[in-house]
Amino acid sequence: HLLHDHEPRGQLSISDVFAYSSNIGMAKISDLLTDQQLYNKSRDFGFGSKTGILLPDEQSGILRHFNEWSYQSSKSIAIGQEISCTSLQLAMAYSSIANGGYLLDPIIIKSIGNTNVSSNNNRVIRKVLTYETSRILIDLLRIVVSKGSGSNAYISGYDVAGKTGTAQKFIDGSYSNTEYISSFASIFPADSPKYVCIISVDSPDKSNGKHWGNVTAAPIVKNIYKKIINLENMESNSWTNSENIDINQ
Repeated sequence: HLLHDHEPRGQLSISDVFAYSSNIGMAKISDLLTDQQLYNKSRDFGFGSKTGILLPDEQSGILRHFNEWSYQSSKSIAIGQEISCTSLQLAMAYSSIANGGYLLDPIIIKSIGNTNVSSNNNRVIRKVLTYETSRILIDLLRIVVSKGSGSNAYISGYDVAGKTGTAQKFIDGSYSNTEYISSFASIFPADSPKYVCIISVDSPDKSNGKHWGNVTAAPIVKNIYKKIINLENMESNSWTNSENIDINQ
């Protein structure tokens, strides 16, 4: 089964694999892990299980046990196939990256007003990352926005970290070439995270090239963060070291 990238590229670093959404690069990374390691870490992040939030009809998403995987499954999962999740599960996973590695129980806030919603309101489910690894991931996600496939979320003077998603819908036993869900998952501000924002667009218009996450979902995230910047009078804090990441820490 041949894998293709959206645009053919030569040698890619780890940061370039993230920045340019390289399917081939992610598949090669998955080869460094056993099926059990990839499955266990995916479960650690909460994929394949309900969050337990008090909302009706919550879905657990799809993550089959590694004993049921084929030879291709680890590579498929690495590029976002053979797996599905809810936006809440994705937000929890990104929040764990943003907060230094802790997966937290989600809570529903009816109204904030003048109430200070602090971290004391959250219960830690488990630790999924070291702090050092979470910072490396945030730096990689910054490059996605500063020079890669998430460029439409870029805000001059402010650090947005994020990742695009362009998922083919699974219809009647196969992946559709016309029906997609485009998404952008993000952390802001990246240097001192305060917000996680997940935007998914159902069935964007492929005929006009709007099925890509960077084209449809990323600009929505950008507009949301620009409003937050204005409401909070947030000072700019440009990230100037976007090219220099030591992924060997």
